[in-house]
Amino acid sequence: MWWDQSRIQATVTRQFVCSHLHPEDAGRLDWAVSFGGGLTDGTYWEWIDGKAKRIFLILLDLGIPRHIFALIDGSWDDSDLPIALDQVRRLGLTGPARDGCEFYSRQFYYLLRPLRKGNHIVYSESEIVPLDLVDRRTGLTQGSGSGGGGSGSGNSSSSVGGGQTVDRVTLPGDPNHVFYRRRIPIGSGPGCLAHEDFQDEASRVRNIYNEHLVSYFASYVQHGYGYVLFTPASDASLKTMLTGTLSSVKALDKQARRELVMNWIHCLVDTLCYIHSRGLSHGNIRPSKVLLNSTDNHISFSDFTRFDAELLLLAGAASDQGRGGFDKEA
Repeated sequence: MWWDQSRIQATVTRQFVCSHLHPEDAGRLDWAVSFGGGLTDGTYWEWIDGKAKRIFLILLDLGIPRHIFALIDGSWDDSDLPIALDQVRRLGLTGPARDGCEFYSRQFYYLLRPLRKGNHIVYSESEIVPLDLVDRRTGLTQGSGSGGGGSGSGNSSSSVGGGQTVDRVTLPGDPNHVFYRRRIPIGSGPGCLAHEDFQDEASRVRNIYNEHLVSYFASYVQHGYGYVLFTPASDASLKTMLTGTLSSVKALDKQARRELVMNWIHCLVDTLCYIHSRGLSHGNIRPSKVLLNSTDNHISFSDFTRFDAELLLLAGAASDQGRGGFDKEA
C-alpha cells in the first residue's frame, strides 16, 4: 500500500486519530494549542487535520501516537518533513524510537514523489520509489525487452550487459499497465552512462511514442543507477517465434493467423514511417528486436535509445578498439 496524498487525506480523519489515542488523549483534540501566547485559537485536531497528518502517521508507525501533542506544542508540522537525521533528536521522541533512526526512515513512506509520464526524477538516497514489482525476468536475452532493478522483491533479476538488469513494474493504482524497467549504471565505464548523458537522453526520447514501439515513459536516478520505464512490455520476440509458435498464436485458426501476420506487417511498416517522419532511424531491426506480447499478440519494435545495454557496450567497444556495428543475429 502506497501512502500518496489522496490516501493520507482520506485515512487520517478525526475518527481514525481518536481510535489510536487513549480516551483522555482523544479529549485533548478540542483543546486550544498551548503555544502562541493566545494569538491563535486553533485546536490540536485542527492542526493535525490541516498540517500534521503525515507526522501523525509516522508516530503511529513508531507506536507513540500521543507524542503528536508534544510536537504540535513545538510547532512541528508536515512542511518540516523530511527532517534530517541529525535534527530528529529535537523531536524528543521516547522509547525505542528515541534515537531517531526509525523516524528518519519511516518519514519517506509518506513523502512519495510518484513517477508521471515524461518525468525524470533524481531521488535522494533515502527516498522510496513508488513502484510495485511484477517479476524479475530470469534468463532474458538482450533482445527481449527493457527494464531495470530497484525496489520490490522477487527472483534475482537478469543481467543485461554492463551491470544492467531487467524487470517489470507497475505504478501504484494501475496494476494492469506493466512497464519494463531498465537499470543503467551511472559512470564512465563500459555499459555505463554519465549522469548528464542519461538526463540528455531522457529529454531526447521523451516525446517519441508509438503504440508499436517500445517507448520511454519516465526515468529516475538513485543509488548510483539510472532507471528507465518503457511501455509496452512484452514477453517474447520474433526470434523466439521463429523457433516455436507462441501458444497464443497457435490457438488461432489458420485464417486468423494469416490475418494476424498481415496486421503485424502493417503495424511495423506504419511504425517505421512514424520513426522516419521524426527524422530518425531504428538502425537495429532484426528478429530479436521485434517484440511480442503473448497475452494479446501485440507486436512492437524494441526501443533504439542509448539506454539499450547492447548499444552501450558496443559504444564502449568501438571507443576502445576502434570498431562498431552489431553482430549478426545468432
